[in-house]
Amino acid sequence: MKVRDMFEPVQMTRRGFVCGGAALFGTAFLPTAVCAAEDDWKTAFRSLGFDPDASNASWFAVTSDIHADKQHISLAAHVAEWNAMEPKPAFVAALGDMGQVNGCFGHRPSPQVAAENAERQFGAINAVLSNGLRKDIPRVYVVGNHDTYIGEDDRALWRKHFPDQPTYCAFDACGLRFVKWDGGVDGMIDAEQEKWIRNECAKCPKDVQLVVLVHQPSVGSCGMERDIGRVAKAALAGRPGITWMLGGHEHHNAFARWDLPGGGTLAVATHTMDRHGWWAYGVKAGRIVARLFKSNESDSFSCEKMPEAYASKGEIPLAWEGRNDVVWHAFVGSPEEKTCRVSLGKTGDNCGWLFYVGTTLYRFPKGKVAPTATRYAILGRLRGERKTRRPARCFLSADGEHWTETTRSAAARDVHEFPIPPELVGAETLWVKYEGFGYGADECHAAYAFIE
Repeated sequence: MKVRDMFEPVQMTRRGFVCGGAALFGTAFLPTAVCAAEDDWKTAFRSLGFDPDASNASWFAVTSDIHADKQHISLAAHVAEWNAMEPKPAFVAALGDMGQVNGCFGHRPSPQVAAENAERQFGAINAVLSNGLRKDIPRVYVVGNHDTYIGEDDRALWRKHFPDQPTYCAFDACGLRFVKWDGGVDGMIDAEQEKWIRNECAKCPKDVQLVVLVHQPSVGSCGMERDIGRVAKAALAGRPGITWMLGGHEHHNAFARWDLPGGGTLAVATHTMDRHGWWAYGVKAGRIVARLFKSNESDSFSCEKMPEAYASKGEIPLAWEGRNDVVWHAFVGSPEEKTCRVSLGKTGDNCGWLFYVGTTLYRFPKGKVAPTATRYAILGRLRGERKTRRPARCFLSADGEHWTETTRSAAARDVHEFPIPPELVGAETLWVKYEGFGYGADECHAAYAFIE
């Protein structure tokens, strides 16, 4: 199915766009023209050896993290630019966090509050982007972690306000195959979507370049949003050449190159917030061959590096991969973890992992699951207090009353090990109290384990 067949924006004239946008943002902030030198983007592309006017050339635009709750005026300016550009973009992709339906990580708004947020924020997106973009420029919206909330597994608000935008789908454009993923609120991929992703990636011909669109570009992370990397490694194994993954989420521009099983490369490009700028990708003969970043601050286009300019980070790491000494583990959100969980104080429970970790208390059946283990481990990112980097404190106990402090002794691939004092190794029950800093530290926990 072609992008144009899937996404049909409502037509609005330039005059109608300006009037409609003024109602949302105020007339003083709306652009009256595109950037002063309207051919700057073509000049920049041509300096990279890509001519957007060539018969076998095409290009598409990418933005991300609009966060319409803040009503950034940048989106209206970008729509005006895209509408005026010739040749026009094959489509415009917005890579998630269209609004701020759920607040912060782990926050659970009431359905009423979430619905009110979506009505206001998604309504703003539709007023400016959906209705303002030229009818002959398709649009592709990706679900971001702030576009849904914990417990809304059916994406009801998304489907209500963006009925023409599937939460995940595949389409062809520019001679490329695009696969859009739904990373949801915590970057976890459910079994149904994973099966679909594997099938779609498997049936894409090896000589067709594949591009993944997903909000969380979390390849390489084992401690949070770990499913993105896990599914990518499995679904893209055996693909030759370069496969792209385009995401947002991190609020800055970044790039990473990873090796795929079978010899291919995964190029992971992260895109900054819409208020800082947008991206243009040039495609020739079915391959992405050039990238530009349009900066709002400088009002200019910069030529960006391609995957070949970056050293590979190696194969995508997976939790516990290559370790034979992990005798028991429980991922956050699993039945095993919830059985051991006693309390979470000032901690964001993001379903598949904990964020802004405060004081957590667990009661593990060590004697049953790991009687000889000498180390306790946390899979996550333990960054310490935000300002001082002072580490959180961790205490162990056999009875939940008498505590012994233990300090981190090793960390590799997001696995942080804590030695268990000899007198507690044989404990039938091991209590663990972690005294984190809550919102004072960007720490997350994804799993707990015992190591021999």
